[in-house]
Formats: sequence, structure tokens, C-alpha cells
Amino acid sequence: MNSKIPNRTQLLVKSDKLRKSIQMFKSSNLNDITDLDKAIITDKLKGDGCSIITNHLGYNNFEENQFEFALSFVWSIEFTEKLDVSSIEIIDEWGYLEEETKSILINSVKDNSHSFKYLESLFYLNNLNIDPSIKQKIKNSIETILIDYFTLIVNLDNQISDFEKEKYEELKRLLQLDYSGVQEDSSNTISSDDSLESTLKELEELVGLSDIKNEVKSLINFAKVNEIRKAKGLPTVSLSLHSVFFGPPGTGKTTIARLISKSFKSLGILKKGHLVETDRSQLVAGYVGQTAIKTKEVLDKALDGVLFIDEAYSLSSDDDFGKEAIDTILKYMEDNRDRLIVIVAGYENEMGTFINSNPGLKSRFNKYFSFPNYSGSELLDILLRITAKNKFNMSDEAKSKLIYIINDAIFAEGKQFGNARYVRNLYEQIVQNQFMRVSQLENLEEEHLSEITVSDLPK
Repeated sequence: MNSKIPNRTQLLVKSDKLRKSIQMFKSSNLNDITDLDKAIITDKLKGDGCSIITNHLGYNNFEENQFEFALSFVWSIEFTEKLDVSSIEIIDEWGYLEEETKSILINSVKDNSHSFKYLESLFYLNNLNIDPSIKQKIKNSIETILIDYFTLIVNLDNQISDFEKEKYEELKRLLQLDYSGVQEDSSNTISSDDSLESTLKELEELVGLSDIKNEVKSLINFAKVNEIRKAKGLPTVSLSLHSVFFGPPGTGKTTIARLISKSFKSLGILKKGHLVETDRSQLVAGYVGQTAIKTKEVLDKALDGVLFIDEAYSLSSDDDFGKEAIDTILKYMEDNRDRLIVIVAGYENEMGTFINSNPGLKSRFNKYFSFPNYSGSELLDILLRITAKNKFNMSDEAKSKLIYIINDAIFAEGKQFGNARYVRNLYEQIVQNQFMRVSQLENLEEEHLSEITVSDLPK
């Protein structure tokens, strides 16, 4: 490592230079992106810098590397938006700090580090949908500030060891990686498919559900602003994110729950952002005492994500098993209020009775989403999207007949109509008929294999 310990003046000069470089980077390079993306890149860059010293250089012994750790603390605190404290003032008192205080500072650096497989700030930047010239400008600045930071750490005594030269070359290779080829291998990393922008785009492309879309976007915007306030050290506004989805089956409730979970992961509210679907059969056991164990197993799987309980009203039956499941869920929600979002779903009237059956449920679930039946034209749109996705072409005559077939099914089934589930069954029936028809043809061309005609529709 370093052959001698630098003096206090050297440390102050290096610390001030680093602090000014970070301030310049934040003011001149991050104003071309949204506040949320700025906060995320800032946080990831902080982690990348802390990882350089702990995982890249392997400086784990504070007594041998205390000045290097001091610079890492400057890096960490200057990239922490929510702290209103000057790192240079603490560095000025470095030699007089109590050991406990130093330990807290060093552990702060270690806690912010991550497994150093690639630079998470550049990975996130690569997946932003922004102007390429702006992206390149920010990328160049990230490369420059990380190289400068590395140099400040290892060059305190103006003698860089062979080990540090080798690590410098490794860092340059990481900076020059093609990040479009980096695979996400961490639950804390946001991939392009999980980015907030792609999730909102997916939400907007759903058929119908205009009121639901607006409510979900309002919820996401609230959470986003709250995260920005948190990053800037402002008080956050408390809001329960537990929700009630009510409406008939097949109206998009599970899909919306999945998009909400992805959104909250990209915002950093949920660490994993996965969706766990369950119902009474997976929560309730046949013996008193066993239900709590079974329910907790499901809750543990959903931790740091979203638990979606379908037909949740079935838990409020007269038996003690459903009550035991509800009590277990409510306690788990209280004990893990920052690590779990619960969404309960079912028919409107039944869900109203369910929520009102228990004061604990009523106090924790205060967001309600009403999912209406799809119209006939919306169901036809869903069917056409499925056929197009699978490289089928629907004839105009077939489209005209389908709207009557779909509406006849709606009127025949009434409240129990299957909505989107009906459409999937209808699609499978049409494809089966189409396969049967084209199997009788000779000299099959691609257009024969992909065309759906009126004769393929159910009678």
C-alpha cells in the first residue's frame, strides 16, 4: 500500500479539491435530466466511489488506510443529498475525532459500498431514454470524476504502487465497458425493463382503464416527489400504499399490481419490487395455529415487494382460520411497514364487507381502485393485440363478426363474465380452428399460416 502517512495539510488540500470537484459535477452535469434520475445517479455514484476503496482496492484496515478512508468519507457525504453538513469541517478535525466517531464514519463508507462487478451509475445512465449527446456528456464527467477520485486516494504520498497501477487499469476498463451488454445481476439494480419510464409506458399501452391509469400515475408521482424530498433532506409525507382493488375477474387487477410493484422498485421504495400472488387456499391451514405459520411463509416471500391477495373477502368467513390469517397479515404489515405493500382484490360488494369487517383492515387500506368491465370494443382491441403479437393477420370480415360474438358473450354471462380471460380462451379457440383449416391446404405459404378468416371464428 502507501509507504508513508501523509500529513494533515495534504489531507485537507486533497479533501477540498475532491469536494469542489463533486460540487462542480453535480451543478454542471446533472441539470439535463429529471430530479428523480439525478437523485438515483447521485446515489449510485456515491456507492461506486465507496466500492472503489472497499472492494476494488481492498482497503479494509482503517489504521493502515485512515487517510484514504477520510477521502472516501468526503466522497460519501458530498454525494448524500439529505445531509446538511460540511465534510471539510470534519476532515479539519480528523486528528482530534474520537475513535467511536471515526468508526461510525468508516462504517458509513462500508455500508454504502456494493459488490464491485461494474459501475452502477454508468449502468443506470446507459438505460436512460435521453438525448445521446447529453448521455455522453454525463458519462464523460462520471469517468473523469471517478479517475480523479482514484488518483487522490492512491497518490497521497506521490508514490503509486504496482498494485495501485494495476487497479487503475482495471478501473479504466470498467469505465469503458459497453454497458448495453451488462446483464442485471442484483436485486438492487434497475434494468431498462424495470425503469420507471418503461413501466409507465407499459401502463399507458394497456387497453382501456383510463381512470385506473390516472390513479396509478397519481400514486407514483406522489411517491416520486416524496423520494425527491427525502433525498434533499426534507420531511416526507406519510401515505399508506396498501390498496383495495375491486371489480370483476379479468379486468387487469393483477397486471396493475405488477406495474405498481415495478414502479416502486425503480423509485427505491421497494428493494426487490416483485409480486407475490396468493389466495385463501395458500394462506389458510386446516388446524388452528398452523394458519399463522402458513400465512407467514407467504408474507416472507413477499417481503420487499408486493403481496396480491385475490378474492381476499373469502378470508372473512365465519371460521377462525380466516381471522387468524388476517391477524397475521395485519401484524406483519405493521412490523414491516417500509418493506411490504399489500393489495387485496375481489368483487366490489364483497370487498366492501371484507374491509369493514375488521377495524385493522379499515385503518390500513385507504386507497381504492375500481376496475370496470371492459367494453366489447376494448375486448376486441385486446384480442387483436394478442393476434398481432403472435404474427397473425385478422381479416376485416373476421373483425366485423368478432364484435358481435364478444358482445353476445357479455350479455349472456352478465356479472360473471370473464373479461380478458374470455378473450384468451376465444383466441385459443380461433387459433385451433385456424390450424385445423390450414392443415388441409397444399402448398402452404407464409400468408396462409398467418391469416385468420371468418371461417376460423367459433360458430
